[in-house]
Amino acid sequence: MNSSVLDLDNPSPEMCVNKIFEVSGTKLDPDIAADLWRKILQHKWLMSEKLGRDVGFRTACIDLLENVDQA
Repeated sequence: MNSSVLDLDNPSPEMCVNKIFEVSGTKLDPDIAADLWRKILQHKWLMSEKLGRDVGFRTACIDLLENVDQA
Protein backbone atom coordinates (compact mmCIF):
# COMPACT_ATOMS: atom_id res chain seq x y z
CA MET A 1 0.00 0.00 0.00
CA ASN A 2 1.29 3.48 -0.83
CA SER A 3 2.23 5.25 2.41
CA SER A 4 1.42 8.70 1.01
CA VAL A 5 -2.22 7.66 0.71
CA LEU A 6 -2.32 7.04 4.46
CA ASP A 7 -1.02 10.54 5.20
CA LEU A 8 -3.26 12.60 2.91
CA ASP A 9 -5.45 13.99 5.70
CA ASN A 10 -2.66 15.10 8.03
CA PRO A 11 0.68 15.35 6.21
CA SER A 12 3.78 17.11 7.44
CA PRO A 13 4.58 20.43 5.72
CA GLU A 14 7.55 18.74 4.04
CA MET A 15 5.31 16.01 2.64
CA CYS A 16 2.99 18.71 1.28
CA VAL A 17 5.94 20.35 -0.48
CA ASN A 18 7.14 17.05 -1.93
CA LYS A 19 3.76 15.75 -3.09
CA ILE A 20 2.65 19.06 -4.65
CA PHE A 21 6.01 19.28 -6.44
CA GLU A 22 5.71 15.64 -7.56
CA VAL A 23 2.31 16.13 -9.18
CA SER A 24 2.61 19.71 -10.44
CA GLY A 25 6.27 20.67 -10.70
CA THR A 26 5.56 23.65 -8.44
CA LYS A 27 8.02 24.14 -5.57
CA LEU A 28 6.53 25.93 -2.56
CA ASP A 29 7.62 26.93 0.93
CA PRO A 30 6.38 24.46 3.58
CA ASP A 31 3.90 26.87 5.19
CA ILE A 32 2.37 27.79 1.83
CA ALA A 33 2.27 24.14 0.74
CA ALA A 34 0.52 23.09 3.97
CA ASP A 35 -2.13 25.79 3.49
CA LEU A 36 -2.56 24.88 -0.18
CA TRP A 37 -2.84 21.20 0.77
CA ARG A 38 -6.11 21.83 2.60
CA LYS A 39 -7.42 23.78 -0.38
CA ILE A 40 -6.49 20.95 -2.76
CA LEU A 41 -8.32 18.36 -0.63
CA GLN A 42 -11.40 20.58 -0.46
CA HIS A 43 -11.22 21.21 -4.21
CA LYS A 44 -10.83 17.46 -4.82
CA TRP A 45 -13.98 16.78 -2.82
CA LEU A 46 -15.95 19.52 -4.63
CA MET A 47 -14.83 18.35 -8.08
CA SER A 48 -15.60 14.74 -7.23
CA GLU A 49 -19.09 15.65 -6.00
CA LYS A 50 -19.78 17.74 -9.09
CA LEU A 51 -18.56 15.07 -11.52
CA GLY A 52 -19.95 12.10 -9.61
CA ARG A 53 -16.59 10.32 -9.47
CA ASP A 54 -13.26 10.53 -7.66
CA VAL A 55 -11.05 12.93 -9.61
CA GLY A 56 -7.87 12.13 -7.70
CA PHE A 57 -5.33 14.32 -5.97
CA ARG A 58 -3.25 15.08 -9.09
CA THR A 59 -6.26 16.33 -11.08
CA ALA A 60 -7.51 18.47 -8.20
CA CYS A 61 -4.04 19.91 -7.58
CA ILE A 62 -3.43 20.85 -11.21
CA ASP A 63 -6.95 22.26 -11.64
CA LEU A 64 -6.63 24.36 -8.49
CA LEU A 65 -3.20 25.71 -9.44
CA GLU A 66 -4.03 26.35 -13.10
CA ASN A 67 -7.68 27.42 -13.04
CA VAL A 68 -8.73 28.46 -9.55
CA ASP A 69 -5.90 29.80 -7.39
CA GLN A 70 -4.66 32.57 -9.68
CA ALA A 71 -3.08 34.58 -6.83
